[in-house]
Amino acid sequence: MAVIDKRYADALLEIAISEDKCEAYLEEAVVLLKVLSENEELQSIYINPKITLEEKLSLTDSCFGGSFSADIVGLISLIVKNGRSAFLVKIFECFVAGVKEYLKIATVEVVSADTLKESQLKALEEKILATTDYKSIDMKLTVDRSLIGGLKVRIGDRIIDNTIKTKLDNMAKSLRQVNLRKDG
Repeated sequence: MAVIDKRYADALLEIAISEDKCEAYLEEAVVLLKVLSENEELQSIYINPKITLEEKLSLTDSCFGGSFSADIVGLISLIVKNGRSAFLVKIFECFVAGVKEYLKIATVEVVSADTLKESQLKALEEKILATTDYKSIDMKLTVDRSLIGGLKVRIGDRIIDNTIKTKLDNMAKSLRQVNLRKDG
């Protein structure tokens, strides 16, 4: 992440921690990111040089003033005032990641060959919590039928790939290496 993203995000994180509002600000940041991702027009207004700073600040206040905390709206306004509107989404993504790290919430991406049952999800969550320092999990599920069976789990930089497709690919690779040694 860029230094700019991290500086703004860290400033808000410090405020959230000192005021014991991490969970509340996390919820607001997630909603804000959803609003921004669903409204590309809003993002384009913020980065449009033809729209004045006053208009952008007025837009910020009217769009977010009544629905978000003063600190969140204040950060958006500061970002706009400092001409960093193009980084708005990245800053709040960085903030969300920072809060989750502080609160020990793991973002886990699970790819399976078929839809997992509730009992399987619960068992997976329990296993992750038992083997890591995380206190809770934010799980994102994806189905990829090409995996044939098994799971691919990503927790941060760690990837656990226990899919049949990967096992078959590894077996094929090993067989090719054996054949190369025989031929060589």
